[in-house]
Amino acid sequence: MTILVDSSVCIGHLRGERASTAFLEQQLGGDSDLRVSAVTWAELLAGERLDAAGEATVRDLLGLFRCEPVTGDVGEAAGRLLRTLARSKGLRLADALIAATALERDCPLATLDVRHFAAVPGLVLAMPFAG
Repeated sequence: MTILVDSSVCIGHLRGERASTAFLEQQLGGDSDLRVSAVTWAELLAGERLDAAGEATVRDLLGLFRCEPVTGDVGEAAGRLLRTLARSKGLRLADALIAATALERDCPLATLDVRHFAAVPGLVLAMPFAG
């Protein structure tokens, strides 16, 4: 099964949070096809306190995933989400692009950030901390 992994899970793993690491190990050890959005790729490499060793660690982690591009279809879907959810639910551009990628690829989104994604219609969440 294809699963899109949100930045929050990757950051959790990089910070040593056991649930995020266990989730990734479980999925990688099974038959899951783990992917990240190009937005997540950028967010992880944009860390303001990222030194050379940290960047190498992030790149090693990113090497485990296939990167999903932000296409025109993803952009259109994200725009629709922002139009309907930005004011009422506080959805921001990066999260709208990530959610739209999962919707366009018809796969669940693994996230620790339920607050930002729960209101997205049709988006299936896979949460590492859930049982």
